[in-house]
Amino acid sequence: MINQKKNICILCSRIDAHGGVVQNIIKEHNLFNLMGIFDDNPELIGRCIDGVPVLGSIKDLPNNIPNSIDGFFISTGDNYVREKCYNILNVNNLNLVNVIHPSSLISKNVKLGIGIFVGQNVVINNSSCIGDCAIINTSASIDHDNLIGKFVNVSPGCHTSGRVIIQSNVFLGTGSIIIPDRIIGEHSIVGAGSIVISDIRPNCKVVGNPARVIKNL
Repeated sequence: MINQKKNICILCSRIDAHGGVVQNIIKEHNLFNLMGIFDDNPELIGRCIDGVPVLGSIKDLPNNIPNSIDGFFISTGDNYVREKCYNILNVNNLNLVNVIHPSSLISKNVKLGIGIFVGQNVVINNSSCIGDCAIINTSASIDHDNLIGKFVNVSPGCHTSGRVIIQSNVFLGTGSIIIPDRIIGEHSIVGAGSIVISDIRPNCKVVGNPARVIKNL
């Protein structure tokens, strides 16, 4: 039996940011049929972005869904915008799909939520769990028994060791490293290149080697 590609729409469209990466992977690897985009920039509505029509604003999405749409994907790196869009889709019982680059290596017993992005050359190891709408970006690695919360953004080249817990809405900057058994509290930011050797409390920004708090959020 032939598996037919799903028809999807994406939310958020910035072509020079995460939205462009998402569209490129979907098209280059023929993952889905891209039927439309929803974006809150009024100047984009009615135009095409890389050949895909902008159908309307995100807030008006429930009233403008084309026929035969199987799912949606939220293509922004902003954790809080992803959460907002997720809530709109959820309250309207609209399905989210995962966008996973074919070059990624994901262990068979990894648990994936919905609306997840997994980029090129990512590795996710044994018994890890990835929460809804998390982003695991280019060449990042998530080692064994990690718990990655909802709306987390793991930037390119990040590496988490075993049994790390990253709570919801955390942002890990490019190239940051987390040693085993650490907890990163919700809504925290880990600066690019930082090395986390101690637990990070919620709602703070840390930088450096070792990572230290520089700001409460």
